[in-house]
Amino acid sequence: MASRQPATTYEGETREPLQGPKAWVGPLILDEELRSERQPLRGLYKLTALLLLIGVATDALEKLFGVTSAVVTVQFFDIQGSQSLLTWFNSMLFLGAAALAAVIARDDPSTREFDTWSWWAICLGMLAASADEVIGAHELFLDYLRVQLHMVGVSHYVWLLPATMFLVGMSVWFIPFASRLPVSVGRRLILSAMIIGGGMIGMEMFGSVIEPAIGADHAMMTVVVAGAVQCFEMIGVVIALVTMAYYIDANDIRLRLSFMASNDPEADYRKPPTP
Repeated sequence: MASRQPATTYEGETREPLQGPKAWVGPLILDEELRSERQPLRGLYKLTALLLLIGVATDALEKLFGVTSAVVTVQFFDIQGSQSLLTWFNSMLFLGAAALAAVIARDDPSTREFDTWSWWAICLGMLAASADEVIGAHELFLDYLRVQLHMVGVSHYVWLLPATMFLVGMSVWFIPFASRLPVSVGRRLILSAMIIGGGMIGMEMFGSVIEPAIGADHAMMTVVVAGAVQCFEMIGVVIALVTMAYYIDANDIRLRLSFMASNDPEADYRKPPTP
């Protein structure tokens, strides 16, 4: 079992990690570790919440109440639309998280080789998710399988079984990796993965239960299931992005461009002298 290590503050001091519920709720309320000089990151939470609220509201107005007078607005904030603002914003969130994971993998001098490959794996996963948000590759693949295998009714969701097994397998790798990080960072990344993966699988399972009763084309299926999946994705990736930004800043990780790097690798990480 990995030993608990003190969290690193922005001032370079160490302190005991947060205990109890606050250690887990912290990523959602932005505890004191993230408040200082991190207004843009706090604003990212607020912007994400605002876009999700508008998206769910416009989708509900159209699907549940038949309000179509503002068609352009509805399409612009469509939760499932590949060209909507929400989809592109979510794609950029995944892309930003991929970039931060790449910075940590490439430029964190304290990362062991195995963990470096783990950060690269996170980077590739975030890149794939970013592309999938725009092109909808997994929806196209699942639709093709459902047609070819004549998957109807409850069998429409049979893909949840291998998806769940995949998530369990990934957790065998991810949890030990996260446990080697500072406690607050590791817990936030685990929480992020639980929200993204668990939220998606959980809501799809909920859909498989209520679909036989209300029908696949019922407006509630779209608003509740699809809307909740999108909410879980965006909230989870924002937590991951903010956590990695905090980790980079707390550990003074600096992006080194190859044509700017000096001959002394350690020199690129040393802080400039204080005037």
